[in-house]
Amino acid sequence: MATFAEFITGLEKAFDLKLAQNVANNAVGLGLDDGSVVNIEQFPEGEAVHLHCDLGNIPLDVRPLMLMSLMAAHTCGIVTQGCYFGFEPQRESLVLFRSLPMRGLPAEAFVELAGHFVQQVRHWRAALPGLYEDTRQQLAGGAQR
Repeated sequence: MATFAEFITGLEKAFDLKLAQNVANNAVGLGLDDGSVVNIEQFPEGEAVHLHCDLGNIPLDVRPLMLMSLMAAHTCGIVTQGCYFGFEPQRESLVLFRSLPMRGLPAEAFVELAGHFVQQVRHWRAALPGLYEDTRQQLAGGAQR
């Protein structure tokens, strides 16, 4: 079984990053070019690695319908490649996350799955503003009927 430090070292090598200095806390933040941060954490000790990223606030006017749509999008993780959406109520923020069991997960597989997670973060951060606008139009169309 690979360790958390081995997972992070694999990420560094695959993507030419410098993250190892933060491994002692079992938490690493991977900054993306759009300013978002993918957090990679291990807890409870040795059982799983959690990847999560704040995707921003869901506008209040579309929140109920968007939350329903996003929950449908991640059913069984098919549209989101095994990632899931959550809502952080204190910050009123949409979160994308994925948990990976460490047992039996080689470092190479972790690197590949972490890469898929980053792709999903980029996809949803780019897609959400358009989805919010589409939802507004859908709500406006329903109100006119």
